[in-house]
This record gives sequence, structure tokens and C-alpha cells, in this order.
Amino acid sequence: MRVLRPERMLDGNGSALAAGSALLLDGDRIAAILPPGAVVPAGAIELALPPDCTLLPGLIDLHDYLSVDPDRPDPMRQMFSSDVALRRSVAQRHLRRDLLSGVTTQRIMGEGGGLDRVIAAELRAGALAGPMLVLSGAPIAPTGSHQQRPTGGLDSEAALLGAVEDAVAAGQGWIKLVATGGVNGSGIGPTDCAYAPKLLRRATEAAHAAGLRVAVAAQGGPAVRAAADAGAETLEHGALLDADDVAALAANGMAWVVTPGRFLRADGIPLAAARNPEVARRLSRVRAALASAVPLAVRLGVRLGLGADNMHGRFGDDVGQLAALGAPAATAIAAATGNGAAVLGLSDRGWLHPGLRADLLLVDGDPLLAPDALQRVRGVFNGGRYYTLAELA
Repeated sequence: MRVLRPERMLDGNGSALAAGSALLLDGDRIAAILPPGAVVPAGAIELALPPDCTLLPGLIDLHDYLSVDPDRPDPMRQMFSSDVALRRSVAQRHLRRDLLSGVTTQRIMGEGGGLDRVIAAELRAGALAGPMLVLSGAPIAPTGSHQQRPTGGLDSEAALLGAVEDAVAAGQGWIKLVATGGVNGSGIGPTDCAYAPKLLRRATEAAHAAGLRVAVAAQGGPAVRAAADAGAETLEHGALLDADDVAALAANGMAWVVTPGRFLRADGIPLAAARNPEVARRLSRVRAALASAVPLAVRLGVRLGLGADNMHGRFGDDVGQLAALGAPAATAIAAATGNGAAVLGLSDRGWLHPGLRADLLLVDGDPLLAPDALQRVRGVFNGGRYYTLAELA
């Protein structure tokens, strides 16, 4: 057994445990929370930790990709490329960077040709280092969408139901429906409906009947309300939500997976906006919309999650971005830990509770006082295995 006694610990709701508490690990599980002053079990080894450090659950990234680089054009051709060796190399680089940033669970929101299934199996077998993966397969998007597959869009009810059947056969837990255009793209606008509400509902019902959960990628507008009414589990992005959209999420219990870094960081979509006036026009509305929608979502009790959306290796910055948009620091931390686990339906992680997976993150400083502390990673426990920065570099 190993004992961790950091300066402070934060649980999956962002709250601090009693000062002086310690965590007891047994293999890949949390064995106990030792209260202040408790005697360490005989034979347990106490690990030396840096001063002024915080221990919290490993981070859960709800929206990311494997083989798509944000600085290369045409992401759909990247994720469907026949150059599998290149795609594997890109994926492995991303996974190591993400683990280095404290991410121990990651939902993959688009991959072609089954590469995500292969890599997930290798991660489970210990052949690769990286977060545990939750899969949604290739995006389901219509003709004209920014996430249309190279072979064409999926437009009819038959095509959507066929995609659901494919997801079941592949053993996925999720499907992803692209319901509006994107900010970083042309064609369908970011608040225009890509699918008729009736079709969204039919695909969602079919997915639920097959035991799948549904993520709907939409920036705002009627498609958000249609997805919420249809009973989809998560809204992805929501960069242009208005008050009615947020109210629909709250009324239907739909979680909002915010991806702030992709829109707001200088190395994200602003790079494309500098080259494309249409992207710049769409992006110009995002910051104000998010700054209005995030506090409203908090007030209405919308469950928030976070996604890096292909901005690998700095997921702690997304937590800080969410806080800067008006979420309390504890709420932002919960979005990346306990709430993230709940959104995925995973009850074995996201909290510092006995019996759960030892997925843990050790950082410098106090994230409740300084959100950038989550970017000062000192070590990561992934299923009980302790990775130092030197091992992951």
C-alpha cells in the first residue's frame, strides 16, 4: 500500500477535504481516506510529495480526437486517411500529451476506420500510455456539414439508423450527431439546423433503444432545443447558446460539454479567423455568448462538462477558461472531474472515494485560488500507476 499526504486534496465536486487528510492506495484503487492524525497502516509506504501541492481526481476530457492535428487542414480527411501509420503516430503523441496534462479518461468524438477501437484495446492492455478511452465512432453528419465524411453525408432516416447499427456492432457507448454547422467552417451556419427535429428525435430514440448514449454537436439555435427535447445526453460546444437554449438544457436534464479553449485560446480557432473573414465573423460572437450562457447555466443547475476539442496537452487551461467565463472555481473543477464521470455514466472514478480507481492528479498550488495551478502538473496516477513528468516527456 502507498500513502499520499499532500498539502490539500479536492474532491470531485471541487470541495476541499479536511486539512491533514491522507489517501491510502492499494494497487489500482483508493483504499481509504485517512483523517488528520490517523495512524498509517503497518507496511504502507508514504510517498514523498512536493510542498504546497494539491491532489485531486484525474481529469476527464469529454470531447477530443485521436488522429486530428489542429494545425493541419481538413480534419475529416485526417481521421479517415488511409495512412494508418501516420494516424497512429499522431494519436500516440496526443495521448501522451493529454496524460501529461492530467487527463486520465477521454471521450473520443470522431475517428474513422476503427482506429479508436484498436488504440483503446492497446491502452487497456498496457501497450500504450494514455487516458482510458470512451468511444463514439465516426461523426454522424449530413451533406454540407463541416464534419461530413469523405464518402458523403448521412441525410436520410435509413442512413442514420444504419449508423446507429454500426455503432452497436462496433461496441461503442455513444454516437455523435452533428446538428448545426461549426464556427470554424463554411456551409451550414452555426445556429442553422443540419437535421430536422423529427430526424434528430428518431436517431436518438433508436440509439437509446440500442443502449447507446447520444452526444449532439451544436453551437446554438433551434437544433439545441430539438436535441434537448429528443432526450440526448450531452450538448457539445454550445458556443452561441442564448437564454432559451440554456433553459431547454435545464428543463430536459441535458449536460453541456463546453469547449472554451478551442474558441478562445490564441492557438485555436482564432488562427483560422485570421485567415478567413467568415470564420472571424462567426467567432466574433462567441466570447460574449459564452460569458452570458455559462453563468446562466450555473444558476439553472445545468450539469457542465469540459472538452479540449483537439487542443492537446493543456486541459487544465480549459478549466481556467470555464472559470473565467463565470463558473465558480469549484464548479469548473467538478466539470473536469466528478461531473465528467457522471456524464459518462462511470461510477468508478472522478472522486476521492474508497474503492474507486486510483486516477489522480498532483499539481502545484491551490486550483480553488489559482485555476492555472492545474497546468502545473507534478505527477499523474493512471489506474494506480504513477507517472512522473520525466516518464511522459
